[in-house]
Amino acid sequence: MQQAMMSLQLQTQEPRYPAMMQQYQQRVHALRAQQATEQQAARNAYAYTSNGLPVNTNQGAIRTESRGVFVSGLNYKARSRDVEALFSRAGEISKCEVQKDAASGRSKGKATVRYSSAAGAQQAVSMFNDKCFMDMPLKVRLDTEKTVVGPPNVATAQASSRSSQPIIVNGSQVR
Repeated sequence: MQQAMMSLQLQTQEPRYPAMMQQYQQRVHALRAQQATEQQAARNAYAYTSNGLPVNTNQGAIRTESRGVFVSGLNYKARSRDVEALFSRAGEISKCEVQKDAASGRSKGKATVRYSSAAGAQQAVSMFNDKCFMDMPLKVRLDTEKTVVGPPNVATAQASSRSSQPIIVNGSQVR
């Protein structure tokens, strides 16, 4: 409806004099830019799942990746800087945190290491899983927390836009 009105506006405002042509072209360009912005906003309608990940209700799930690793089996004497020094061999670390007991302040023997890229996290799992550190065998796996990295790939978006069925966001809402 709004598109039809805009095209009608463009047709009725056609310049009668060549001197007005530049002004007319600027107005047409502005109206088309406004149309494109409105169409983009209509395409990107996001809802959030129960665990907080965004879902584009028109194009499907947003691409995510795991950039962190969960480490268990640490020696209780291991400190955050020790773990960071070891795991920095796999890639650039953005955060390293050794879990501590709230009451006593002592280490629980677990840590979470966040990398700046998913490749670093994957490298850490392959390098350090089942390896010994401070005389203790480590168990290293990708963290369950995911990081949003961008819109879905084109193939997924086209396949989901073809289906006429609604996308169920979190079981209780249909969008």
